[in-house]
Amino acid sequence: MVSILYQDEDVIAIHKPAGMPMHPDRFHAGDTLADFLVTHFPEVKNIGDTSALPYQGYRAGIVHRLDKDTSGIMVVARTQKAFEFLKKQFQERKIKKEYIVLVAGKVKQKDGVIDLSIGRSKRDPTLRIAKGLMRGKIREALTEYRAKEYFSS
Repeated sequence: MVSILYQDEDVIAIHKPAGMPMHPDRFHAGDTLADFLVTHFPEVKNIGDTSALPYQGYRAGIVHRLDKDTSGIMVVARTQKAFEFLKKQFQERKIKKEYIVLVAGKVKQKDGVIDLSIGRSKRDPTLRIAKGLMRGKIREALTEYRAKEYFSS
């Protein structure tokens, strides 16, 4: 279930649960974050720019994304001005994103940097991959990581 953490006249901060896709596609309709936003905040329907997977031609105020199986906090624009401002902040990497990940096995180095580009899989266009056959726009991805805790089995 989506939780609304903060809202004002310009932005909404929500918690997106794991398992929820961002936009409708041929596999998902009516159960996406864009559907939730348009239902609860109708003004976002026409906020944004066109995208590869638009909600009726627009992003429904969605400025950034999380994978379907990833939960986390999302910032959504309620006005076009807020959308443009937030989009620029993300493009210029002025917004810092942090993730907590549970990894099976043991990470060899306690901290480090992963510098791999990310693109859509040629085999399954619903997946994004860092190695292998990619198609479409390939984006740079630089990830700094640090193991916080180790668990024994």
